[in-house]
Amino acid sequence: MTDEHVTQLLRAVETALQEKKKDAWDKLSTLSTFLSTIMIGVIGIYFTNAYKSQEVQVAETEVAERAIPILAGQDERAKKGALLAVASLSNKALAIRLATAYSTAGTVEATEDLLKSASGGSKELLLESLLTALYSRATDEWNQVGNVDWDRMVKDISRIFELKRPEDLRQKNDGYFLADCYRMRGTAYASLGKYDESIADIKNGQAILPNYGDLYWALGWLYWQRSDLEKDQGKALKYYDRAIDLQSFGNVFLDRGRLHSEMRHADKALIDLDKYIDYAPSDSQGYYEKAIALIQKGEWVPAFHILKRASQYAMTDPYMHAKIDGKMDEVEVHLGLGDHYGNSDEAAFNAKVPSEVPMRGKLPTAIKKRSSKGYPGKKHR
Repeated sequence: MTDEHVTQLLRAVETALQEKKKDAWDKLSTLSTFLSTIMIGVIGIYFTNAYKSQEVQVAETEVAERAIPILAGQDERAKKGALLAVASLSNKALAIRLATAYSTAGTVEATEDLLKSASGGSKELLLESLLTALYSRATDEWNQVGNVDWDRMVKDISRIFELKRPEDLRQKNDGYFLADCYRMRGTAYASLGKYDESIADIKNGQAILPNYGDLYWALGWLYWQRSDLEKDQGKALKYYDRAIDLQSFGNVFLDRGRLHSEMRHADKALIDLDKYIDYAPSDSQGYYEKAIALIQKGEWVPAFHILKRASQYAMTDPYMHAKIDGKMDEVEVHLGLGDHYGNSDEAAFNAKVPSEVPMRGKLPTAIKKRSSKGYPGKKHR
């Protein structure tokens, strides 16, 4: 075999190998085109879903950013609307998280709606949120000035007991949650004239926390305010004394001071009212009740100055301001300073009497929730 033959053979082999190689690559190329189409589709779906997921997250963030200031505000109707809007426009999971984080009076109805379709851990979270919201609404109602919706307070506390048995709430907040539920509903029952139910609730609270002073305070208020033959100022005073012995504070001194005034114990009333003023130096009612006790003692001039101070603290409280003005008119007429229309010559009076009582607290900048009756458990915090 000549060199030329060898060369031709090598060329033939090379050509054959190149053709086989080409066939393999062609097949692979065709297959890879198919595979690429699939992969491109898969990758496209992945990134589309990821983008959509990101869009959803961005949208949820925007919804949350708009809802949170509303849920953290004071407008309870707006809170309800915001939570329901999140549930319908975004998703229920986000609504559940927000309902859990911002459980207040305004979220009761919205949380009730979400609870109906919830399950598993979400349901338990919503249940706890609803308990907190109902308790919050009862407390807010409790703190209303003027017309308190006692019926709704009874319904809210009763709904708490429907959602969870009282025995299952004994450990919540070391027993204070359940005891306060009984205390609030008991006082609401008393205000509705249902005295037997009231006593039963307060006694149930005492079975949980026998040394909780606010429950004795509630009993004192019950026996003082009831309108039947069982009204008993002496028994009410005994319960107030016990509440104070158990370190109840705040309005209990206001209540006992007012009761002492009603019983014509002016000196004892002044001691309690001074303690209350020390505790809440910006509350106009403490000064007003002190003026009443001073009038009982015939100390009209100090009463006049105390009422002036009370009027300054009541500038943003229309209810108390009107009450103080009425008493001020009475004092001015008694002192010969003005007529029955409240017109007076204060400059002439101030020239004849000692200077006014020094201010003991900051003037208010907003209407402070306060009760004219001093319902037990209302404390300035």
